[in-house]
Amino acid sequence: MAEEVSSTFLLILIIGKVFTGACNAITAKLQDMTIDKFTGREFFHPYFQTFVMFIAEFLCLVAFFSLFKLSAGFKADVIKGREEARKKGVTKECPFYIPLLPTLCDISATNLSYASLTYMASSIAVMLNGALPIFTAILSVIFLKRKLWEHHYLGLFLLVIGIGTVGFSALMEAKSEGSNVLLGLILKIVSLSITAVQYTVEEKILTKSYIHPLKMVGFEGFWGLFLSVIVMFVASNIPCDNEREYCNMGYLENPHNAIYDIMHDEWLWLFIILGIISLGFANFFGLSVTKYLSSLTRSVLGILTPVLVWLFDMAFLGRKFYWLQFLGFSLVVIGNFIYNEVMEVPGFDKHTKKKLAAMEPLLKDTIPDKIENETDSCLSSEPITQEQTP
Repeated sequence: MAEEVSSTFLLILIIGKVFTGACNAITAKLQDMTIDKFTGREFFHPYFQTFVMFIAEFLCLVAFFSLFKLSAGFKADVIKGREEARKKGVTKECPFYIPLLPTLCDISATNLSYASLTYMASSIAVMLNGALPIFTAILSVIFLKRKLWEHHYLGLFLLVIGIGTVGFSALMEAKSEGSNVLLGLILKIVSLSITAVQYTVEEKILTKSYIHPLKMVGFEGFWGLFLSVIVMFVASNIPCDNEREYCNMGYLENPHNAIYDIMHDEWLWLFIILGIISLGFANFFGLSVTKYLSSLTRSVLGILTPVLVWLFDMAFLGRKFYWLQFLGFSLVVIGNFIYNEVMEVPGFDKHTKKKLAAMEPLLKDTIPDKIENETDSCLSSEPITQEQTP
C-alpha cells in the first residue's frame, strides 16, 4: 500500500469501484433499449456511443492537469512516481502521440462492444469480460515473453469452460426467444481479443517510458475523440439496407439522428450523462484502488461488477435466472481468482517454486545490478488502468 489511509476511505473506494463499473454497463444497455424517435426501433448508434465514451476518457486528461496545478499532494505523487521509475531504469517520458497506438485498438473494441449489447443482455456481456485474461495471457507470452505457471493454466482452463457455459446458455435462451445472440457473442469475443492487444501494447509502452496512468487514459481520450469523428463521418456515408437492425435511416451511422433523440428524450439524455459520469468515476476509483490497495484488488473487484449487473437485469429488466449461466459465471470467478493468485491451489507450482528458491542466491550473485533493476521494472509494470466498456 502506497500510503496509510483510513479504513472508511478504502471502503468508499471499493464500493465506488464496483458501483461505477456496474453503472457503466447498465447505462450502456439502457441507451440501447431506448426507442429511436425516427425509426421506431431500439437506439443503435455504436459509433456515436464510442465518441461519448472518449469524452469521458478525455475528461481524465482535464482532471490530471487540474489536479497537477491545484493539488500539491497530487503533484508530489506524480513527481515521486517519475523518480521511482527513473530509479528502475525507465528514464524516457512517453510522448503524447504514443497513446494513439492503443487508442486504435480501443476505438475498434468499443464499437464492437456497444454493437454486441444490441443482441444480448448486459449481464451476459459483462460475464464475457471475464474471458479477457485468456487473450491477454496468450499475447503476453508471445510478445512480452511472460512466464505462466501451473496455476495460471488451471485458471485459464476454468475460464474457457466458464465462458463456454455462459455462451451456450445464452444461445439456448436466444433459441427459445428468437433473438440473434450468436452475433452478439461473436462481436463481444472479437472485441475482447482487440482489448487484449490494447492492454499488451499499453504494458509494453509503460515498460519503455514513463507516463501517469490518468494522463495516459486522457491522451487516449483525446486521440479517441479525433478518430471517432472520422469513423462517424465515414460510417455516415456508407449506405445499407434500412431493414437491417444495424442500419440508421439508410446509413451505418446517423449522428444527427442520435443527437436529436438525445435532445428529445429526457431518459436517453440521462443515460448518456450517467454513462459519461460513471465511466469517468470508474477510472478515478480504479486508479485509487490500484494506488492505495493494489492492481490485484482492482482485478478482483472487477469480477464483482457482473453480479450487480445480473441482479439489476433480473430485478428491473425482467431477465430470468438461469442455473447454467450461474454455473458458468461461477467458473469464471474461480478461474479469475486462481489466475490472479487470490486462491491458492494446493500442490500447484510446488516443484517450480522450490527450484526457483534454490536458484535465487545464485541469481543474485551473477546478475548485474543494472540488469536486475531493469528486470524488476518490467515485472512491476502494470497495464494501463482505464475501465473497459461493457
